[in-house]
Amino acid sequence: MLSLNRIKMSTMVQNGLKSYIHRLVIIMPQMEHQLMITTPMLRYNSSQSSSSSNSTGKYQTPSFISKKNVATTTKSRATEALANPFETETSSLTKSTIKNGVKLPSNMLFRSATSDRSTMTFSCNESQVDSISTRPLILLFAWMLSKNKHIDKYREFWTSRGYDILTVQTKPLDLLLPTIGGKKVAENVLNLLSKVKYDQMVIHAFSVGGYQLGEFLCLLSNESRNGNPDAQRVNQAMKGWIIDSCVFADSCPPGLSKAITHHPTIQPMLEKGIEHFLQITHSFTLDRYNMLSKYLFGNETKVPSLLLFSRDDYVSSVETNFRLAKGFEDNGVKTRTRCWEKSVHVLHYREHPEEYEYEIDRFIYELPTITKAPKRAPIVPSTVNEPF
Repeated sequence: MLSLNRIKMSTMVQNGLKSYIHRLVIIMPQMEHQLMITTPMLRYNSSQSSSSSNSTGKYQTPSFISKKNVATTTKSRATEALANPFETETSSLTKSTIKNGVKLPSNMLFRSATSDRSTMTFSCNESQVDSISTRPLILLFAWMLSKNKHIDKYREFWTSRGYDILTVQTKPLDLLLPTIGGKKVAENVLNLLSKVKYDQMVIHAFSVGGYQLGEFLCLLSNESRNGNPDAQRVNQAMKGWIIDSCVFADSCPPGLSKAITHHPTIQPMLEKGIEHFLQITHSFTLDRYNMLSKYLFGNETKVPSLLLFSRDDYVSSVETNFRLAKGFEDNGVKTRTRCWEKSVHVLHYREHPEEYEYEIDRFIYELPTITKAPKRAPIVPSTVNEPF
């Protein structure tokens, strides 16, 4: 009876925390949305007041913005978000159901190198099930709250080089409630790769995608030890890791809060809220993050790795990135790093496009285990001093 009561209490606590964090990460950005609508207009009218002969110097709502409409719109968006916090951006995507195919979870998108580049589907067709693909796969663990329009550039990059790509989104609640969030995401990925099979795979992880990679590695390690042939096959299929702007365990509060909002008032409040939440839930949050870090730092299958980061990144610690690289090298893992002096978190491709492509193309070019896609000789940018 006591055990049953504990189970009930644990369930109640988890549900309560889920509801609390849900409102924290959904409602506060809606508050920011309303502030961002009004504040710029206030600044605009203030700056115009000195040059306008009939200006009163007071804030006036422009005729094309109704305060009532702003409030209504903000409230409705908040209501929609609360109704489905895991909703993904799907307006321009095709949700196709294919007989005997595999339907992907809503946080995953698949695009084949041979498909129309203007479309993506949530499903893999029948010919891709239970047969080894003739192409390699990019398993892309996206950054927090990334949108498809932001990831499209990476999809284009990889498909143009002959790779299929599976994109996996990690939501705020997946990170904050890892045992029922990120762990489940990892299980869904393994379940998919047990049906849609690849023997050559490269992981491209961004920011919080480093956490999701840890969940995936933990699952593969445990399942492989238990004799799961699908987990063993996926472990053997991993030929390279590309880790971009990785967020480590101690960077969770500032990293997650800044991924949600940059508002100068709301972001610090949200960071403190997340920090407090992690303190009271450390037994199944921080403790788990630290445990998963061991799988990432350990790299027990010695997968060659490329680490991409910058010195001025406020989320991805440059010291921890170098420590991760040294740990790999000391363990006999072929490792390459690129650290920019100045660059934006998860936007290194935008800030340094030629150098970014050079680093990845060189990394792939030097992987002898990738044979199912044509290798592109890296083009050395003028800003790179070392010759290839």
